[in-house]
Amino acid sequence: MKKIVRWLASGLLLALCATVGAQTTDSAYPAKPVRIYVPQNPGGTTDVLARYLADRLTKMWGQPVIVDYKPGAGGNIGADFVAKSPADGYTMMMGYVGTQAVNGAIYKNLPYDPDKDFIAVASVATVPFMYVVNKDLGVATMAELIALARTRQLNYATSGNGSLNHLMGEILNRSAGINILHIPYKGIAQAVTDTIGGQVQVLPIAVPSVIQYLRAGSVKPLAVTSTKRVGSLPDVPTMAEAGVDALSFDSWFGLFAPASTPAQVVQKINQSVNEILNTPDAATTFASVGAETLSMSTQAFGELVRKDTARWGKVARESGATVE
Repeated sequence: MKKIVRWLASGLLLALCATVGAQTTDSAYPAKPVRIYVPQNPGGTTDVLARYLADRLTKMWGQPVIVDYKPGAGGNIGADFVAKSPADGYTMMMGYVGTQAVNGAIYKNLPYDPDKDFIAVASVATVPFMYVVNKDLGVATMAELIALARTRQLNYATSGNGSLNHLMGEILNRSAGINILHIPYKGIAQAVTDTIGGQVQVLPIAVPSVIQYLRAGSVKPLAVTSTKRVGSLPDVPTMAEAGVDALSFDSWFGLFAPASTPAQVVQKINQSVNEILNTPDAATTFASVGAETLSMSTQAFGELVRKDTARWGKVARESGATVE
């Protein structure tokens, strides 16, 4: 009987130690500065979302949350860096459907595996993309753009080869039977500037990256990719309404960490991010730039990423878009 009691006591002690250990790991994080890497140049949608979250997390955690940049190769340079960083929760990436669900399908030789090398930590926002054109081009709808592209050579700007913007351009070309020429830039800021200036005519882009220019009347909006109209742009139709179903999709952004990051740390980050997202300030701030907060559990976000990886893999294969 004494042996049984000792055995039960030992088991309870081990369980208690495991629980305390988990709580200690959870409560001790973060004990030093955290870095969120943006795999694009400053100024784009990924940067806007990362800086908002970093500011709120810094106040919540009492530790600096720093936004850093590793742009290039459609986000792959930054993604590769984060994937191979220590899996301790102190290095994360603000990824999006392009880096996590598209790149694996269109890049032939990725140095990392978007599925196996990352864990989806916390969803942050749904962000519609859209087509805008130079305001002097003389088109006001997607149908008019397609008709014009059949009569003269047009070009479209993107943030670089292999970007989601690039894939959008190839999807439009293939679905409409046209050939708008791709002009890749090193970042979206210069692409916007040249679209406004008329050096290029067409620009597929995330709404937050261009909304200030839309409000100023510097570019002409044609349609948004989201399945519903954007609240801050109620007069801009969806792609489905514009008759371009192939470009109808919802895009997400979120935090990703190296795959073996401790579960307790991942859970704490997820809970903290969701707490921030479920505030009126987050809802108002995101809506002002054409985005919506996206609050999910780690498991649900991971499932969304897997589902969209399969979907975009099919789209990429059908579009024929590839990058060496």
